[in-house]
Amino acid sequence: MFKKTINLCLILFLFSYAKSQNNNNICADCGDFDLLKITFDENVNAITSKADPFKTVFVNKTCEEKEAKQLFEDDDICGFKYNIFKKKTEKPYLSVEGNFKFDVLHLLTNAKNELAAYNASAEFKGDEKKFQLLVNIITEKFKTNPVCKTLFLDEALVYQWNTASYFCQLTRSKNKQKQETKSNGKNKIDQYYYITLSVYQNNRLDPKIKEIIRRNENFVIYKEKDFVK
Repeated sequence: MFKKTINLCLILFLFSYAKSQNNNNICADCGDFDLLKITFDENVNAITSKADPFKTVFVNKTCEEKEAKQLFEDDDICGFKYNIFKKKTEKPYLSVEGNFKFDVLHLLTNAKNELAAYNASAEFKGDEKKFQLLVNIITEKFKTNPVCKTLFLDEALVYQWNTASYFCQLTRSKNKQKQETKSNGKNKIDQYYYITLSVYQNNRLDPKIKEIIRRNENFVIYKEKDFVK
């Protein structure tokens, strides 16, 4: 009986450990990659090696962005960005807990190629109840309640979680967008919210990374001045 109990505990431990781990690679044939399991200790070149990312680099005093292949020897590197776009012919492989699928992923690294932030976006076709489920999952992940505000520019919803180690931002368009698609030769109208999920590791937000965030639309952090009063 004692031996059976130990075996059961071992099985439960291994199952729990496996659930906490992510795939080693990001690609359409690599299986599901859970964004909330990113630890920021990943080797970005390794995990994106099968995804054929479009890589850009931020350089010099203004941290201007250009293609990585245009990097000059005397450029002062601020950071790198790895851009991964799901093709229309591919099944979604970027997700949160396998249920919330994302189509685009941007990974931002510092000059040492250490992961500092990531941003993912998607056309979310779920209803308000399912969106709140995503909010609850993120809240459970970061163990703190979000602040929810409305963006002044387009009235999008903005949820922000702030902890000692991480800052997380989830945005959702105010209204559903419409898109005409074809299915079995027939036209149909899909409706979706545009959502973005961004997570930043606070101890990697050095002055150069902050300059990139300030200038780059993929990694913008909304401030009090951006919200409806």
